[in-house]
Amino acid sequence: MKRLKRETTGRRIEALARREFAKTLAALAAAPIVTTSLASGAARAQTTPPPDAVASAADALTQVARARYGKHLKEDQIAEIRRSIERGIRTADRLRQVKLDNGDEPSFAFSADFE
Repeated sequence: MKRLKRETTGRRIEALARREFAKTLAALAAAPIVTTSLASGAARAQTTPPPDAVASAADALTQVARARYGKHLKEDQIAEIRRSIERGIRTADRLRQVKLDNGDEPSFAFSADFE
């Protein structure tokens, strides 16, 4: 990651590192979209279909987790993290499909347990 040549304050360097991290994350997430759109129609028909968007996003986020916490995690833990990320993305997609009106409120269900 990019660092300042002169260390003035720890917060300044940390902010710059976070900014570079965010740029890297955005580039990883956009990579499948860019490579798919750059391929010509004939080349796309002859090659394998583009990877699933959910799997691509899960892979990118798993790589972020591996970069940040990889030295503390085993491979089976990283695989579980990937499955969890993919499950979360699919759940979020299903939630986005539910159409709500402006006046819709959450469903509150309260029941007291008396013993």
